[in-house]
Amino acid sequence: MKLTIKKKKVILGLSGGVDSAVALYKLIEDGYDVIAVFMRNWDSALNRDILGNPTADDEICPQEKDYQDAKKVADKLGVELLRVDFVKEYWDRVFTYFLNEYKLNRTPNPDVLCNNEIKFKAFLD
Repeated sequence: MKLTIKKKKVILGLSGGVDSAVALYKLIEDGYDVIAVFMRNWDSALNRDILGNPTADDEICPQEKDYQDAKKVADKLGVELLRVDFVKEYWDRVFTYFLNEYKLNRTPNPDVLCNNEIKFKAFLD
C-alpha cells in the first residue's frame, strides 16, 4: 500500500511584480500546492484616470499589463491563475475615502485602507 502525502494548498495574491512572483516560486519550491489570484482594483476605461486616458492599457494604472505579467509567471511555474474584480469595492471603500479626505485638505493614505478593505477583507470573502 502506497502512502500519499497531500500537499498543503495556499492561495497567493499575484500582482505581476517581483515580490509576489518570488513568493510564488518559493512556495512551490517548498512543496505547496498554490493557486494564484490577480486582483483587479481599478478600471481606467470605466473611471478614466487622472489624465483622462480612456483605455485600459494606459501607463498610469496598467492593470492589463500587470495581469499579463502575472499570467506569464503563473504559466511558467505551472500554476492556475484566477482573476477577481474588486473595482466596485475599491471605489466604494478606498477611492471615495481618498476623495473625501482630499477635499478636506487632508493627506489620505489609500494604501492602508486598500490593505484592510480589499486585500484582507474583500479578498478573503
